[in-house]
Amino acid sequence: LTELKMAIQGLVVMSTDLEEIFSSIHDARVPSLWEMAYPSMKQLGAWIRDLVHRVDQLAKWAETTHPPVIFWMSGFTFPTGFLTAVLQLAARKNTISVDSLSWDFIVSVVDDNNLLEPPKDGVYVKGMFLQGAGWDKKNAWLVEAEPMQLVCPMPSIHFKPVENKKKSGKG
Repeated sequence: LTELKMAIQGLVVMSTDLEEIFSSIHDARVPSLWEMAYPSMKQLGAWIRDLVHRVDQLAKWAETTHPPVIFWMSGFTFPTGFLTAVLQLAARKNTISVDSLSWDFIVSVVDDNNLLEPPKDGVYVKGMFLQGAGWDKKNAWLVEAEPMQLVCPMPSIHFKPVENKKKSGKG
C-alpha cells in the first residue's frame, strides 16, 4: 500500500502489480497478490475485517500463550489441521490411538459470554453457519429458515473427542 501510494503520487513507477492492486481496490475486490494471506470469495471490505479478526485471534493466543476459550473456526486457513491437532491432544492425554477417536458435537445453549473456561475435553468452536435452515436456541434443534434468510449463524459448538464405540451387530 505504501508503494501504491507513492506510485499514485508519481514518486515511483507504477508497475503492473501495483496497477492490478489499484484496479482491484477501486473495484472493491481482493488483489490477487493479497490472496496468498488466505483465499476467499468475499469483497475487499469483508476480507479485510476477517483478516484483522484472524490476526487478532492468533496474536492474543501468542501473547497469552494460552489457547482461547472459544476458537473462531472461520479464522483458520486449514481447519482440518486444527481439528486433527485437537484429536491428537486427546489421544495423548488418554493414551489411546488417534485413529480410535471420533467427534461428538454438543451445540451450546448458553451465550458465548458465559463460556469462561475451556471444556475438559475438546474445544468450543464458533463461526459456523447453516444454509437453508435456522437454529432454535431455546429448544436446540433445527428449524425452517426465516423468509429471505439464506444463511443462519450457529451457536458455539463443543467439539468433543470420543472413543469410537463398537457397532452392535443387532438390527
